[in-house]
Amino acid sequence: MESTLNDGPHKRPGWAKPRPARRAEPSGFNPIGIIAKCDIPGWPREPRDMPCADKLNAPQRDTEEAMALADVKLPIILFGAAQLLKMAARRNPDFKARVKEHNLVAQIMTRDEEIGRWFEFNNGKITSRAGLHEKPDIKLMFKNAEVGTSLLMPPINWLDQINAQKDFVLTVDGPEALTNWFAQTLMLAQSAGLKYGTKMPDGTMRYCNMTNGGPVFVYVSHDNAGHGKIVRMTPIDLTEEDGSSWTIEAKGQKLTPPRKTTLAPHGQNAKSIVYSPDRLLYPMKRVDFDPNG
Repeated sequence: MESTLNDGPHKRPGWAKPRPARRAEPSGFNPIGIIAKCDIPGWPREPRDMPCADKLNAPQRDTEEAMALADVKLPIILFGAAQLLKMAARRNPDFKARVKEHNLVAQIMTRDEEIGRWFEFNNGKITSRAGLHEKPDIKLMFKNAEVGTSLLMPPINWLDQINAQKDFVLTVDGPEALTNWFAQTLMLAQSAGLKYGTKMPDGTMRYCNMTNGGPVFVYVSHDNAGHGKIVRMTPIDLTEEDGSSWTIEAKGQKLTPPRKTTLAPHGQNAKSIVYSPDRLLYPMKRVDFDPNG
């Protein structure tokens, strides 16, 4: 009989468990093909005792565990999304009005159809069940549960959302107007009813906005009906509550930028783009376009 531990100074009393002697193998036999790469005293042992095998299998084991965890998390996230939509519709009049805009059945699912939940919008009433609907109007499909979990877990990373669609790990099926409406409604549910903006002494509300020309303050006035109109847009003036600016020391001087954001010229004129009488109000197609040149 031989023990699981080598005889010698490292043997610990009570740790050895007898087991039958192993069958003699041909000279040079390698149980898993990697023992020659492991320079460890006392080798070879059984494959399950091999640290090298553990290291080689660790990435695959971690991937399997992550996928198994995602299979559990995604249905929970989808259930939470259904409750979030219902709660936002109950608490916020604007969101309640939005869910009345369309009657449809939206299906969120993995491509293998193992995990899914459908959402029905019917005259403002939201119904949701786990599983696959027989005739959904639109579908949002994730490559697998791990992708769905990463894209739906807040906070939402919009760059990941864009890359997922470009790489086709997130695909949609159905009328584009409805798929966009549902996706935006799902995201709006997270912020419905939140108060934001700063009330200014002149009665306007100041908001932060990111244009493609740089970040700006947007000042909006509201009429009695609650309709807003942009009054002016300015660079953001930084305060002590904001992060510190960079400083460069050169030739005995300390150089630091003004405590306000910088804007490109077209960013400074974003208000004119919004209210221009020549702005595009809907998608247009060139009438003189000739694909043959």
